[in-house]
Amino acid sequence: MGLNTPRMRWIAYSLAAAGTLAAIVLSEPSSQEQTVAVVEPVRRETRTATPIAQAEGEVRVRLDLLRRAPGSELPRADPFALPAPPAPVQPTIQAAPPPPKPQAPALPFTYLGKWTENGKTIVYLARGESHVAVKGPGRLDDSYSVESVDERQIVLTYQPLGVRQVLPLAAGAAPAPSAAAPRPNESEPSEETN
Repeated sequence: MGLNTPRMRWIAYSLAAAGTLAAIVLSEPSSQEQTVAVVEPVRRETRTATPIAQAEGEVRVRLDLLRRAPGSELPRADPFALPAPPAPVQPTIQAAPPPPKPQAPALPFTYLGKWTENGKTIVYLARGESHVAVKGPGRLDDSYSVESVDERQIVLTYQPLGVRQVLPLAAGAAPAPSAAAPRPNESEPSEETN
């Protein structure tokens, strides 16, 4: 059956209301049990602050101290102005270190050999596919010049920077006899210096 019919719903509502009234009546204490104790407030002495001048007698107010100096009525600055923002901090710029000294490139020449004839030595160098014959101090090309030639080394100068470079000759290479030493082939490109 359930609470689907209106009659059953009204019965359920009535029972709920009766239960609520019973709970209220039973939870209230009876009127005889209620006793209210009346407590009188505690009185404390309150002292009012009395000015020192009244205690001594007559109070004298100096109104002349309240007056402002002439021209001081206007404010010296705008009281509503926003404070100025702080100056931006400039980052300290450090000077860039000086660029490194330019250096000469690696020597493009390789030692091929030397030829001695009638007390004069000719040193043969290779630069890529071309060959160069060095007889003594002088200019090799636009970039290099020969400063000195001896039995152990050739001292070259890189002209754009004025840097000296040393090209060692093969260690322990004895001068070849003039008859056994081959001459450079005329068909190969070669350059000669003084």
